[in-house]
Amino acid sequence: VRDWLRGHEAFADLPPATVAVWDRYLPYGAALGTTRTASAVIDLGLGDRRRPWSSYGGMWRRVRVRYPRFWPHYGQTAPALLFRAALALIAGYLLVSWWRSFVGDVASSLPDALDRATDPVALVGFGLGVALLVGGGYAIIRTALDLATPVTVTGQVLWVELAKTKSGGEDSPPQPVLYHLAVDDGTSDRTTAWGLPPQLFGRCAAGDTVTITARRWSRRVSTVTVDQSGAWDRVGDREAAAPAQEDSPAQTGSPAALGSAEAGRNAATSLLTVEEVSRAVGVPVTVVAAPGAAALAAFGGPDGKPVLTLQVINSRLLRLARFLAGAQRTGSTRPVPGVGAEAWVDGDRAFARLPDGTMVVMGLIDRPDAREHLPELLKTAVSRTSQVIR
Repeated sequence: VRDWLRGHEAFADLPPATVAVWDRYLPYGAALGTTRTASAVIDLGLGDRRRPWSSYGGMWRRVRVRYPRFWPHYGQTAPALLFRAALALIAGYLLVSWWRSFVGDVASSLPDALDRATDPVALVGFGLGVALLVGGGYAIIRTALDLATPVTVTGQVLWVELAKTKSGGEDSPPQPVLYHLAVDDGTSDRTTAWGLPPQLFGRCAAGDTVTITARRWSRRVSTVTVDQSGAWDRVGDREAAAPAQEDSPAQTGSPAALGSAEAGRNAATSLLTVEEVSRAVGVPVTVVAAPGAAALAAFGGPDGKPVLTLQVINSRLLRLARFLAGAQRTGSTRPVPGVGAEAWVDGDRAFARLPDGTMVVMGLIDRPDAREHLPELLKTAVSRTSQVIR
């Protein structure tokens, strides 16, 4: 069944709304890992980031993942670690060699009461110098061992997420510096995430079986090789598509819907620009259009995975639109005045109903910090519907 669903190239990019056409095939695809966009939109992931599910070894189990936050050496390059160690050695040498004499010279010009108080200061400075010398030497030794004895780990990718960013400059989104890569090698139910440099980001996804080469102390990944694409594989890594069967839903149930994919895609992607979405979500994005019965645009982050989706559900699917709208209304909804006939925001989702029955639905994916921008994005998208949607 998985191979048959993969045989339809458009299936992986179908939005959740196409359940009206594909019926139970869509949840089948979600269970078998072939509905990339739909599973991302409705958050059918591997679980909590700290206790994700793993099937590595043939049996599902939870793995507790630790994400280092206060390790000064975590994910650092060898030159950066050696430079910092050299600075520590220089500072430690100066403190050990000169601090006590410097404090003594200062104390000699002070009254006797203050002179006695400088002794602890001299000892503290001397102790700090010794600590810097020990720490710098230890860092040099561990970095050298890291470079000389890299570790190779084979396992299943459990989680990939952004760990550190740096300022991108004025009017530019932050630039990624380091990512967390959690891998289950099957030896324990506990693991610590590796530090993945941005140039290796996007080479693997959750569910893939990978072999990584990394440095044990800094936990910085050097190479990533995908041994087997898993449930959350990307389009480019899928197996060759099988020929579509004559009785497939793509041919019998939705020819008109899939035939209008290009028009729907153009309509949806014309409502928001990549610059507007990039500013809102805080990372550079590109447009990944997904054809389906309801027009859908997916804006992908640096790894190509969707960070924001935009659906335009026309009046022909008004019944489904009303169902979606009713299903999303909870006590936490916030109205957005002055947008369409009715508009509201609920968590990571935003909805707007236009006078002609068209629904504009927007959803964030793993971007809670961008929720405050949803009303403005929704207002911008709706303001352009009259120029785009006919």
